[in-house]
Amino acid sequence: MSASERIRNDAGAGDLALALPLQGIQLIEASAGTGKTYTLAGIHTRLIVERRLSVRQILVVTFTRAATEELKSRLRARLLLCAEVAAGLHQSEAALSTELVQSRALISAALQQETAAALQSRLRLAALELDSAQISTIHGFCQRALREHAFFAAAAVDGDLVGSDRDLIETIAADLWRERAVAPDAEAFTAFSAVVGGVHRFARLLPRLLDLRAGLLPQPALNEEQAHAAIRAARTACATLTQVWREHGAQAFAALEAHAQAGNVNATSYKLNKIQAEAKIFARAFAGSEIPPLAMLERYATAALDSPRCIKKNKPALPRQVFFVAIDGALIALLQAQAARQDLGLHVLRTAIVSAHRRLDEIKRATRRFSYDDLIRRLHDALGGAHGDELAHSLLEQFPCALVDEFQDTDALQFAIFAAIYRDRGDASVRGLFLIGDPKQAIYRFRGGDIHTYLAARGSADGEHALTTNFRSSPGYLRALEHLYTFAGAAAFADARIQFEPVAAGGGMADDDLLIDGHAATPLTFWLAPDAEEAGNKADATERLAQGCAAAILDLLTRARNGQVQLRDTLADGQRGYRAVEPRDLAVLVNTNVEASVMQAALSALAIPNVALSKRSVFASEEARELHLLLDALCEFDEGRLRAALSSVLLGYTLADFAALATLPERWHELLMQFAELRELWLKHGVLAMLERLFERRAAALLALERGERRMTNWLQLADLAQSASAQVAGLRGLVDWLAQRIARTDDENEDEQLRLESDADRIQVRTVHASKGLEYPIVFLPFATLRRSEPNSYPRLLRYHDADGDPAAYLVSDKTVAETVKAQSADDGESAEDLAERLRVLYVALTRARHAVFVATGVFGKGGHPPALLHLLRVADDKNAAAVLSQHLHEL
Repeated sequence: MSASERIRNDAGAGDLALALPLQGIQLIEASAGTGKTYTLAGIHTRLIVERRLSVRQILVVTFTRAATEELKSRLRARLLLCAEVAAGLHQSEAALSTELVQSRALISAALQQETAAALQSRLRLAALELDSAQISTIHGFCQRALREHAFFAAAAVDGDLVGSDRDLIETIAADLWRERAVAPDAEAFTAFSAVVGGVHRFARLLPRLLDLRAGLLPQPALNEEQAHAAIRAARTACATLTQVWREHGAQAFAALEAHAQAGNVNATSYKLNKIQAEAKIFARAFAGSEIPPLAMLERYATAALDSPRCIKKNKPALPRQVFFVAIDGALIALLQAQAARQDLGLHVLRTAIVSAHRRLDEIKRATRRFSYDDLIRRLHDALGGAHGDELAHSLLEQFPCALVDEFQDTDALQFAIFAAIYRDRGDASVRGLFLIGDPKQAIYRFRGGDIHTYLAARGSADGEHALTTNFRSSPGYLRALEHLYTFAGAAAFADARIQFEPVAAGGGMADDDLLIDGHAATPLTFWLAPDAEEAGNKADATERLAQGCAAAILDLLTRARNGQVQLRDTLADGQRGYRAVEPRDLAVLVNTNVEASVMQAALSALAIPNVALSKRSVFASEEARELHLLLDALCEFDEGRLRAALSSVLLGYTLADFAALATLPERWHELLMQFAELRELWLKHGVLAMLERLFERRAAALLALERGERRMTNWLQLADLAQSASAQVAGLRGLVDWLAQRIARTDDENEDEQLRLESDADRIQVRTVHASKGLEYPIVFLPFATLRRSEPNSYPRLLRYHDADGDPAAYLVSDKTVAETVKAQSADDGESAEDLAERLRVLYVALTRARHAVFVATGVFGKGGHPPALLHLLRVADDKNAAAVLSQHLHEL
């Protein structure tokens, strides 16, 4: 469907929420800032007003619990507003909000069919019933569906619901490893170990390998018997090569050395002293019944020795040497054996995965435990099972309409559930599935989000619509973005199916809402970081960019205090006017937690108040390890452990304090009594009461430290989590062990353990782009947009991508060479292209958080890794002159 065929919310099409068909599958593309939640609330209200559905008949799904609560609040506010309009309120208001305009239009149409009193009563009742409506995450919906339709689903979900099965999978991985290690087939275990990289790497890989969404591992080319045969053949070839070395090896190298001394050999690639050194390596290897590295054997194969790399132009070739000719045959066998070992390792791995699936299911059935992913899989399987039609029909009767928020983050399994329930049965008038999202903001591929699912759904929807009025940003900033993405053209998202489409300004903001030196601020500024020559490494580049950004922010805030940078806002007297820009008006968006830490340090070094929030587990913090140290010491009440706890930041003892203890034994006795008091509090009143007593004594000193407020926030959060866990564990030791396990198995995606935000009063917010999604800020800084993205260097690892047909696939690559080969083979549709597309979408999210202005640092690129997404967006070639080329492009922009 072309852009011109879409229904739009501009002046020509009116409000999409009022014009949208309320039947069938309707997909709504909501670019950043175009009123996604506003539109969703409007559709929800229409379903109640026009189709006379109760809120309990409307399924509303979003992807985080926090978003669920916010959405529920917005829906209730809209229902109450409509009830007030039906009651005749708000008629005399001159300044109308978009919500009020929409509500008036909706109620005006409804009053032609229903009395004002009846409509008002229905709307107020709907608002009251909203707490019992199905507004939840996808997991919450699946859990309810399985419980309420257990007969058709045939899948019990009674038991303990856990965030993930990682702890069980790690135990299973260790068991499988031990079993393979003692199995008679030592060759198979060696091959398996080479493929997965050792027991610890296997434990980290197995959760992803068990994930159905990871695609299928490639089928080994050889069966197990053929693989064993190839490995045996290589052993025989190696034994033969060893014997040939003993008889002819010295003669072969002597001939090569003589050829080099005669001036026939290229001294650049085959220096005489290097030939002599490598001859000694050959001798040592064969003397120990070993084979030299494959790369070295390839260097002395006849093809290499005959090539121009070895023999100078117009010089005679080296006469054939028995040993070098023998290398040719051995190489073939060794390379075949290398592939055979990979195949053999894959056979063992595939068997291990099947066994792991079986064991995981057995353990979970025996312990009556299930995970969030289980909920989705069980409902999906039930809808495709023997009673799937009955289950789908029952769910459709229960929820005739569904609204799916953030649909671009859905995966194939999740969408298959909705498609099964709301598929076309010739009853379009009774079903409605509304999918709202933005493919340009699909940035959660790392946790299962699948942009291909969105694009496939778009092609099968009954209607495709777009929101094209932006209510977030100033007209000038929207023009700047349009210019930037128009300049990028087809390179904008590295995927022809995803396009940037211009949006109209509709938020009531003006270009002069932000003034710098009395003039409307430049909405999009690319500034050159100080010392912008190419940095020596990524850490150096990160440091330079952070310091440059902090200096630019300090300059902006200093000028603001002097009245040179002003923001139009609602003032204390309720009137609109200008005030000085403050730290709370600024956000610095980064890509990783490491970048956030570096940025915070740079801001703090200049005494600029800041606060950071990222999707990081509190159990991964230094405070969690220190709390474990304290609890372990109190649990055992061992003097050595207690002294170790004293040395922590939490208790704050220095070397001088310990030296004083050595001369004042009575002071140590006092400390032991204080520790005993804390332990007694823990035993009698719980860990939270004990920690509150400790914080009373130490809070002032802790808050005075660098990052003091962040530290206290972490300790208080850990105290709350530990208190909740106390009910599930046995005794003091049980809680200590629980904390140790949570530290060892941190989960950044678990909302319960994500870092809480310390006070953000008048502070610059430092956030990862992922954490900023859905938020907006007056002014945004992007300090690391031209920093190279690091290539992961841990192997083996799973590379996931979609093949030419759009089907999910995966490679398990054992080293960097294999990874580069895989990416080279799939350069058009493979992993590397999908990585670039994801980074471009992350950049889009970062660029669309601002209301008035964005400052993008340029000039420091670092070394190694992927070229920055911004350079791709600006069509800048990745070469040594990138900074100069970039400057020219920016001048043209």
